[in-house]
Amino acid sequence: MKKLITLVLAVMMALSFAGCTPKPEPEPEGPVTVTFWHTLTDQHLEALNKVIDGFNNSQNEVIVVAEQKPYADYDSNLAMALANGNGPDFVSRYATTAVEYLADDLIVDMTPYIVEAYGSMEKWRDAMIGETYNECTQLGGAYLFPISSSSQVYFYNKTLFDELGLSAPKTWDELLENAKKCYEHTGKAGFSMDDELDDFQDIMTQKGFTYIDMDKKEVAWPKEETTKLLQWYVDNCKAGYFQLKEANTYCSVPFANGDLPAYIGSSAGASYALMNGGKFEAGIAPIPQEGTHKYIPNWGGGYVIFKTTEAKQKAAFKFLNYYASAEVCAEWAKGFNTIPSYKAAYDTAVYKEYAANDLAAKAMTEQADCMGWLRSCIGSQTVREEIQKMIRTAVLDSGNVSVEQAVEEFYKNCNAALKQ
Repeated sequence: MKKLITLVLAVMMALSFAGCTPKPEPEPEGPVTVTFWHTLTDQHLEALNKVIDGFNNSQNEVIVVAEQKPYADYDSNLAMALANGNGPDFVSRYATTAVEYLADDLIVDMTPYIVEAYGSMEKWRDAMIGETYNECTQLGGAYLFPISSSSQVYFYNKTLFDELGLSAPKTWDELLENAKKCYEHTGKAGFSMDDELDDFQDIMTQKGFTYIDMDKKEVAWPKEETTKLLQWYVDNCKAGYFQLKEANTYCSVPFANGDLPAYIGSSAGASYALMNGGKFEAGIAPIPQEGTHKYIPNWGGGYVIFKTTEAKQKAAFKFLNYYASAEVCAEWAKGFNTIPSYKAAYDTAVYKEYAANDLAAKAMTEQADCMGWLRSCIGSQTVREEIQKMIRTAVLDSGNVSVEQAVEEFYKNCNAALKQ
């Protein structure tokens, strides 16, 4: 059994994913209803509902029903629902998770639907920006359908930075210097990260190091470089310049309160970071680049359609194709603080106005040519989890676990998962 369903099998020992695919159903006579699970709230939920309402009102063949689920335990609850045969028809996922679904034969290769809609896979590829096509087809088929991409941006208290004569950093060394000066001025940490594991991957990738050796099925980062970077995290947290974010929250909270001068987080969280009640002027800039390879992560991922009936699968794709249309895609990017995956959306009046006036959109546009992707395979999600575990263990439990011990544990656990 694959890692994805370990939790499910522990709870329901009689189940296996072999029974997840429902029996064929007769073709429906009326509109086909498909369900979509998500975790969106506030203005993001409002933007999603606008898209779904627009689609449902535009035709009478398909009805999309969105179900909001708690962010906590979303993955395990989704796995349980799939095991029970009552999961959603489609969801948004990253390639690291999609590869697990594919191993269990749970998701649809959308190639036939795409060819019918676009004329050919080449035309679909040409409709997208950057390396989006390569990321979404890396699993051997069109198992991921992209809509938009968010990524990391650098949020900073511009009022404080102006007072201290600082500017948004271009390199990681400059980021550290800013954090030091903010700490010396305020007595509080000068920098934090919403996803320290992604910052770790950023720096290693920018240095030109390969993430995973797909042939050997092992972490390809040089152990010496991993140790050096982890020590950098630990030393700067001990010195008070950096701090790890609190669990189950986002850096936008202390940032908006004025307690955190700068952090790296998702462009999609810009609206929350800017809600500071006029306490200070906020700035948003591209993340630092330092090394031989320009890189920011593509957090677009894509939508996966679960195997059910042909009617439901086609219905889900019909919605996704509508979602990707220029005007709808542009409106979604505006509502979710992302950039569209499709070139046509950039030419719409909606997107041009948004990109010209939105701080996050400007920063994302400036670094769009740096957007890349990392290979996914069975075990790659574990690698991400182990990076996070390694960092937090080395920083928060430094009295009991040395940097070297945390690194050794990281390589051992990752390579075991990749070789399964």
